[in-house]
Amino acid sequence: MVGIVGKIYDDAPPIRARSPRRGAFGWRAGLRYAARQAKPLAQELFFSVAAKRALPEDRASILMYHSIADGAAGFAAVPVARFTEQMRLLAESRRPVLPLPEIVRRLRDGEPLGGAVGITFDDGYRDCYEFAFPLLRRYGFPASMFIVTGLIGAAHHDGAPRLGVAEIEEMHRSGLVDIEPHTVTHRPLTRLSDDEIHAEIGGSKEVIERMLGKNCRLFAFPYGDFDARVTRIARCCGIEAAVTTQAGTACPRAELLGLPRNAVEPSTTRSRFLGSISSTLVRYEALRDAL
Repeated sequence: MVGIVGKIYDDAPPIRARSPRRGAFGWRAGLRYAARQAKPLAQELFFSVAAKRALPEDRASILMYHSIADGAAGFAAVPVARFTEQMRLLAESRRPVLPLPEIVRRLRDGEPLGGAVGITFDDGYRDCYEFAFPLLRRYGFPASMFIVTGLIGAAHHDGAPRLGVAEIEEMHRSGLVDIEPHTVTHRPLTRLSDDEIHAEIGGSKEVIERMLGKNCRLFAFPYGDFDARVTRIARCCGIEAAVTTQAGTACPRAELLGLPRNAVEPSTTRSRFLGSISSTLVRYEALRDAL
């Protein structure tokens, strides 16, 4: 299982380390906890001090958002003012912002990515229509939204309403927002049978295609949870490319059915956001992979 592990570890409650006298492995648990606590500080320091030049021509950074809302619970809800600032910073950076389908096409055809940025939203929260969509239109930024089709129109799932059909259709008609499937029920796919995986991927794909009259070729793995079996079934369902929750840049050697994305969360600072759309991200990848 790829991707979901890192997120679970980052969000896990603190581990109470036992002393060596009470448990043979207590000191190791303490070290793991200390490492988890130090990781965000080390990342912030790295992105704060590193120069933020444009991404190389053969790279692209795909940003991952979920909810855009004030006062919402959970790791996913980016405050409206912070999202507004991030879109302004992206516009001021003059980085090219490309539709995700175009990034995939360039990867497939071996064309330069131009150091571009892609914008994605997962799950289909209605606040993305209320707060993100107007800013996308203001700046002319294209984006992809991955929709959990079984929750379309849900009033208060997890305390936050989901997009309805009318809102999805309006964003699709704008030409700026690409609507794509994100399963029917948002379950971790590696835990399901082959038939269940096919129903989740193929079923959500069919709903979007029928609703909008389009051919869906992109997909987002819930929780970033996938393996070789899941990608094989996704390909059988007609999916050409899929995005994960693993941080990094899209590049010519990237697997189309395992494209990395860079999470933007309430805790994402200005330095970290700027770093995620710059060559700093490439240096961070190299350092992370070397350790």
